[in-house]
Amino acid sequence: MAELKQESIAEKIDYLHTQAVAKHKEGKLEEAIAFYLEVIELDENQPAWVYGNGITLLAEVGRFDEALELGEKAEKLHPDSDEVYRAMGIIYQKQNNLHQALNYFQKAIELNPLQPEWLYSQILEYTTSEAIKIQDELVNVEPESYPLKLDSNHQKTAKKAELKPESIAEKISDLRSQAVAKHKEGKVEEAIAFYLEVIELDENQPAWVYGNGITLLAEVGRFD
Repeated sequence: MAELKQESIAEKIDYLHTQAVAKHKEGKLEEAIAFYLEVIELDENQPAWVYGNGITLLAEVGRFDEALELGEKAEKLHPDSDEVYRAMGIIYQKQNNLHQALNYFQKAIELNPLQPEWLYSQILEYTTSEAIKIQDELVNVEPESYPLKLDSNHQKTAKKAELKPESIAEKISDLRSQAVAKHKEGKVEEAIAFYLEVIELDENQPAWVYGNGITLLAEVGRFD
């Protein structure tokens, strides 16, 4: 009898998951939220994606207090989930608290550097503007300490010319892999070195490479 009850609960949970995702895809946010909250109420030990989606949609419709409350529960259940931290960042992003949003987005990146491109665009926009503000403040104090940097494109071209296209592609792939590995290990300066090297080799890198590089440079205070 107990087994039958457990099977019924499992079936109910599966049904609620399916309905939540379906309504989510249809853009029926309030209905999707209702299903996400119902399944969590039935059994709070839901996977991180359920909490992440629920938090995100609550933030989308402006139900910030509920989103934060759900986020606190999610962080306790899934302290190592990038989905949860990304969703928490969205709450603060929607409230225009970009500093707090950035903290959560950076935590998500630390857990999993392969984040959506929009997240890196947001970080790129915020960290660049903050870096410019800080640098301007420092320049106003000690302008002589910031010499003009000369363009080094000719050096990049020379280095790139030394490698064949196949070798360049392999080198880029290796540098990205090393950068992500060091990033995950928390070896920030080593990760930065790999990100900068791959950009120097070929500046046409995807947004996540620039986003990670800028984020790490900002973390260690290398704003210029």
